[in-house]
Amino acid sequence: MAQEASSALQTDRWEADYQVKTICPECKRYPANIVDEYASGDTVCADCGLVLGERIVDTRSEWRTFSSDEPSGADPCRVGEAANPLLNGAQLGTSIEFQSNNPKSTELQRAHKRSSGSEVNRVLLAAYAEIGAFCDVIHITQHVSTTAKTLFKLVHDNKALKNKPQAAVIAGCIFIACRQCAVPRTFTEIFALTRIPKKEIGRIFKLLEKFFTTHGVAKAISQAEPGKEVDTSHEYASTTATSSHLLMIRFCNVLNLGVKITSVAEELAKRVEDHDILSGRSTLTSSGAVIYMVSHLMGDEKAMKEVAGAVGVSQGTLRVAYKRLYEARDVIINPGLVERFGCDVRRLPQ
Repeated sequence: MAQEASSALQTDRWEADYQVKTICPECKRYPANIVDEYASGDTVCADCGLVLGERIVDTRSEWRTFSSDEPSGADPCRVGEAANPLLNGAQLGTSIEFQSNNPKSTELQRAHKRSSGSEVNRVLLAAYAEIGAFCDVIHITQHVSTTAKTLFKLVHDNKALKNKPQAAVIAGCIFIACRQCAVPRTFTEIFALTRIPKKEIGRIFKLLEKFFTTHGVAKAISQAEPGKEVDTSHEYASTTATSSHLLMIRFCNVLNLGVKITSVAEELAKRVEDHDILSGRSTLTSSGAVIYMVSHLMGDEKAMKEVAGAVGVSQGTLRVAYKRLYEARDVIINPGLVERFGCDVRRLPQ
């Protein structure tokens, strides 16, 4: 009996199955036709195009050969990094070894620095570093940071706003870049980030908007062919004031409100704008009043002090704006919204 039990344990012993089967979850093909696209850094299915992985590492060798050694004439050699479009000059650098006991080395380095054109890009590099640091602080995407750097380079190359502080110009470029990339920030947020007064940011913003608009049209006219109509449709477009519904996602995240409450807040903010209920009020005041109303409508009540601190307005201002919303509650809260999200008007504080 003991021998039978031991043999049964040996036959029932668990063993790992190393025959891994790779199947595309979209087209269900087996085996899956998976391709590594090193140019984009993605792993995709060659049949349906589904992206199965991202940010893959290219482990292939970085060959450095010369055309004289290659019978086919190919020359995949790597000579320096790619040119940076945000910098001026040829960007073909040469380094000189420094020797502390050799006075000629110091003179060569000074002469090389003067002739290499590094002074031309010194201001740009310092500004780019500052813009990148500001964007990292508020967790803005790389696209917004690159747009802000491009706007600053346009101002610097044309020597516009020379009599204005560079810190204020940087703050204005970040503010405009956020609007151009559909991730708007308020003047209060830019002030908290750069410590530039809001009035100064507003003045710089108006000057930058005027310069970018005029420069874009002038550039289109200079590049147009004689006798043909000038196309300025793809040039710089002036931005309007930030709508309150565009700020709802960030403010609701700060207050730890759910996705459903955020959706209701965005819809109510659009209805408030369409009916001009809070005309004359700032975007922050309108956003705070709508969030305060929606939090009570959905049963996740937030105190007025908490909402006012999140949006950056006083409780008195928020109380007056909410009073106007409460008086127009029949216009703002339609029956369809109540049926879809289960809003209860009786929860609203009077």
